[in-house]
Amino acid sequence: MGASWIVDVVLAGKLNDQGMVFDFGPAKREIKRIIDQIADHKLIVGQGDPCLNWQETPAGIALEYTDAQGRSLGLRSPRQAFCLLPGEIADASGVSQLLEAEIIAAMPDNITHVQVDLRNEVIDGAAYAYCHGLKKHDGNCQRIAHGHRSRIHIYADGKRSTDYEQRWANQWQDIYLGNREDLQSSPQDARYVFAYEAEQGRFEIELDAKKCALIDAESTVENIATHIAQALKREQPGVSFKVHAYEGVNKGAIADTGQ
Repeated sequence: MGASWIVDVVLAGKLNDQGMVFDFGPAKREIKRIIDQIADHKLIVGQGDPCLNWQETPAGIALEYTDAQGRSLGLRSPRQAFCLLPGEIADASGVSQLLEAEIIAAMPDNITHVQVDLRNEVIDGAAYAYCHGLKKHDGNCQRIAHGHRSRIHIYADGKRSTDYEQRWANQWQDIYLGNREDLQSSPQDARYVFAYEAEQGRFEIELDAKKCALIDAESTVENIATHIAQALKREQPGVSFKVHAYEGVNKGAIADTGQ
C-alpha cells in the first residue's frame, strides 16, 4: 500500500551561455515542484484498471476497487489527492513517464531529453509499509490514502533486536494505519470507515478491518514510535525499549520507554 521512492533525474541537452545544461539549484526547485504537484502524497491509480470504478464528483473523486480475491476499497477525496495514470497499471514506470513529460515541458529550450528513475530505498533489515492521513496537517499529509515504506529499528535494554523489528514489520505490512478518533464504524465491524474534514476538503476511506491497525492518536511518525514502544513495554514491563520509527527515506522519530 505504501511506497517511498528515491527520485533520480537526468537532464540532457546543449550547454547554455553559462557553460551548463541547467544550474542545479533552480533545476532541483523546479523538478521538486513538479513532483509535488503530480505524484507526491497522492494515491496512484491506473484509470483503465478493470478492477476499478471511479467517477468525478463535485467534491473530487469517488472510487471503488475490488481485487481478484473480492476484497474491496472505497475512497472519496478531493481531486488533488489522486495521480491518474493512463492505462491499467499503476506503477513506478507509469509515474516516471508522466513526470518526464511534465518536466521536459517546463525546462529551458536547450534541454532535449529528461530521464526519471524511481527506486526503492535499499533497506538492510525489516521494513514496514502503511497508508494513512493526518487531518490536522497543513500540507499534503492530510490526504487520507498516502503511504510510506520505511525501516524500523528497535532496541531492548540497549541492544538492537531484529526479532522485534521483523515482528512489527510483518504486523504492519501493507496496512492502513488509522486514528481511532476518525473511525466512523464500530471497532467490531468487518469493515472500517475512516473520515474527516481537513483544509483540502473531506476525506473518507472504507476497507477491510483486517487490513487496518488502530492507534489512539494522529498517525505521525512520532506517535507511531510511541505506540510501538508502549506496546512492547506492556508485553515486557521489565525491559527498556527504544524505537526508531522511520517515515519515508532518512527521516523519523525516536521513542524511549526508559527503565
